[in-house]
Amino acid sequence: MTSPLLLVASLLAPAMLSCAPRQDAMPIVRLVEYGVIRPVGPFVQRSDPTAAAGFTSHGTGNSVFEQRTTEIPAALGAAFGIRYRIENIREGQAVLVEEIVHYPPMTRPNGTVVTEERTKDLVTSETGYIDQKFFYRLGQPYEIVAGEWTLSVSVNGVRAIEQRFSLRAPK
Repeated sequence: MTSPLLLVASLLAPAMLSCAPRQDAMPIVRLVEYGVIRPVGPFVQRSDPTAAAGFTSHGTGNSVFEQRTTEIPAALGAAFGIRYRIENIREGQAVLVEEIVHYPPMTRPNGTVVTEERTKDLVTSETGYIDQKFFYRLGQPYEIVAGEWTLSVSVNGVRAIEQRFSLRAPK
């Protein structure tokens, strides 16, 4: 015969579990677009000594993808990047987004050599998803380094997407 106390405990266990705080699901990140970009401002610059140019910039998101390609001319003013979407998140949920640019060795004017830069931002969803554009513009002569470049995104510390680009000297 089953103890009445055991019977009550077995009936209450599912109810207690359903009252437990909901764990956030793992965000899903999709690469939506990539290629050559036409930057459209305005842009706000933030000093960042770890960035190749010494700053990062953020804009209103109006930049336009002009050509879907991974072959990018290594020329002053060239811009390339990705658009991605983070899904499977709740409205109001914040996620830590890290955008990483990895490039061949680049020598800054002060003589230091860099091969990557990272930007971290805590981003909050208002809609259950987050759309982001992430691009690099070759704005200084020393940034024009031919070779393989990679743009990648990590969400909450987990590498989610990566897109490779080949920067080649214009013909």
